[in-house]
Amino acid sequence: MGGVLRVRYLGLARRVVDVEEETIAYEAGVTVREVLGRLMSRHGTNAQDLLFTGRGTLRPAVRLLLEEEAVEEHRGLDRRLAGDEEHLLVVVVDPFAGG
Repeated sequence: MGGVLRVRYLGLARRVVDVEEETIAYEAGVTVREVLGRLMSRHGTNAQDLLFTGRGTLRPAVRLLLEEEAVEEHRGLDRRLAGDEEHLLVVVVDPFAGG
């Protein structure tokens, strides 16, 4: 069984992906990294490069909030999503952050 991830883009992320919000279905147990990778593949290499370094880590300017909690504080990108739920993921890219 799976769930639905509602993704809201803010800041520079919104400009690059050119949508304010979108949804993606996922299977139970998938990681935030896997779902985010699938989402960024929808939007091309500019979106992928905006969020991730060449080593697959988040860039310092990127903030991910899952249900209003920073993803980095809860197992990071390897956090697994439970099925049969709808989650809200907010992707913020601050153009003035270092990195």
